[in-house]
Amino acid sequence: MCSNSYNKIIDTIIVELRRRQHEFINYKNAMRGIIEVLEPNEIKNELIKYMNEESKEHSQINNLIYINNPVIKAIIYKFICKIESSNINFNYQIENDVVDDILNYIEITNILSNLLNNSFEEVIRDGCIDKYIDIKIFNYLDEHHITIVNSIVQNSIIDINKIFKKGYSSKQSSNHGYGLYNIKKLIDLHKGNIKIELNNNEFKIDIYFNSSGKSGSP
Repeated sequence: MCSNSYNKIIDTIIVELRRRQHEFINYKNAMRGIIEVLEPNEIKNELIKYMNEESKEHSQINNLIYINNPVIKAIIYKFICKIESSNINFNYQIENDVVDDILNYIEITNILSNLLNNSFEEVIRDGCIDKYIDIKIFNYLDEHHITIVNSIVQNSIIDINKIFKKGYSSKQSSNHGYGLYNIKKLIDLHKGNIKIELNNNEFKIDIYFNSSGKSGSP
């Protein structure tokens, strides 16, 4: 994406935050309505349920303001919009200044977009029951991590020895099989590492760089 595209997305996020501020009065009125129409013994549970749902929905967007990198902010926002009606539990934890000196904006876009899209395509499969995607960007000791975890269809056939080979895909389509291959090329270029964990219900990719492997700023 070009800088103009990112700027438009940032502007959209700002408008969305302002719109949600105006919605506050609606939520307050809804809570008052719950109190007025329900029996006293029902009010507490219903208010807790309502507030939890409202808090979860708003925090997804509100927490974007704490992400400094505009590319990461834009990609996370677009993904939130993409899964809005998909019944997917999506969580993100983004520390600032983790990969900014390692990957440029285009590389960040390629890595995050491919990881999130692959996770999305797996999670929306009919056989995937507990639909969730978690992404984290963080520092740990002298390592800089990008990790993504998603639920998978139980007993999915994924060959982790071939997963990064050109053209490999567990999906029945000629359009797949290049995303992870391209990620691997970028990681190798910056002397990074990739660790994969797979069990019956979950798939995890951990991409990490040593501080000594930093190869320049964006």
